[in-house]
Amino acid sequence: MSEEKVSILIVEDDPIIGLDLKGSLESSGYAVTGPITSGEEVLEKISDINPSLILMDINLKGKLDGVETVKAIHAKQNIPCIFLTANSDEKTLQRAMLTGPFGYLIKPFDPFELHSSIKVALLRAKSESEEEDDAEAHIEVDSNDQLLYFLRNVPALRAVSTEALQELSNKGTVRVLEANETLVSPENENPSGFIPLSGRISITKTSRAGKELVVALVGMNDIFGLFYGLEPFHGTSWAQTQVPSKVVSFPGNILKKLLGENLPLLSAINNAVAQRLVHSHELSTSLAHSGVEDRITAMILALLQDFGKESAKGSDSGRIFITRRELADLVGTTPETAIRITKNLEREGILDLTKPGIIKVPEISKLTEWAESKE
Repeated sequence: MSEEKVSILIVEDDPIIGLDLKGSLESSGYAVTGPITSGEEVLEKISDINPSLILMDINLKGKLDGVETVKAIHAKQNIPCIFLTANSDEKTLQRAMLTGPFGYLIKPFDPFELHSSIKVALLRAKSESEEEDDAEAHIEVDSNDQLLYFLRNVPALRAVSTEALQELSNKGTVRVLEANETLVSPENENPSGFIPLSGRISITKTSRAGKELVVALVGMNDIFGLFYGLEPFHGTSWAQTQVPSKVVSFPGNILKKLLGENLPLLSAINNAVAQRLVHSHELSTSLAHSGVEDRITAMILALLQDFGKESAKGSDSGRIFITRRELADLVGTTPETAIRITKNLEREGILDLTKPGIIKVPEISKLTEWAESKE
């Protein structure tokens, strides 16, 4: 049985260049689709094509350019992309880099450069896929007994009686979600609270200028999501999965009833609210009095503690699955600033940014010492 060919989608508005690329890649053994000349057509067909890699020209026919098209694709599918462009200006490069591309080739490029870039991109994509499989802890919950066991081990719920947790588990519904799925939105008519069993949920709000900002991240065992089942909190923000996640969801009317009947559960919710208020106060103070460099390093250390994965190289190294755009939102700065500062930290050997969407810290103690030296 022959090995399945690697599939490549060519998006190129110049048909001559597109057909030349197609012939070159097919002669090298790739399965090629395209060339497609517009971003709109790509978005219509991408789910059916589902390529292993995209070669994306930045200047396209239609309203969407290549950068906007890749952003739209990445909102639904994690497909690696190599940009092809005749423009080498800094503004174009920065726009493209914010999408986390696997390569960037300036036209005209020679076939060796193209094929080398494709091989490197495919190897990186395979490596990241293997890491993402291990990105988050997972817990299997297939029965009420297993869900009860999980709830009993949530730190914030340890003071709650087994009877109350049993009733909570009986009313819970386990949901399995893909990345970038909306869990809660202001438009939801029936409020419900949730607790992540695995994965990571981003909490976003819309600024007065209409920009969506990530204001909090919620992981396994965090009961922050239960707030969404309470009427005063409902409709204030969005909750969306950042990675494949599993949550247990509780209808708002059930939570309201249980809170009225179980003071320890109400106390747990109140404590969680208080902790969030303290965290928000500390963050606002930091934003007002700390430099952006200090805020970024402090946030990376905090995320490592809450969401970090230990590296196989040793317990003093770790990694977090987060984009620098998300990091920028969390500390109140621009993606460009976050990219510049983290790149400077990488040059000093404090961070490793070789894989898009992942921030690695080779030595957490070194990052901690660096942060303390800036205080």
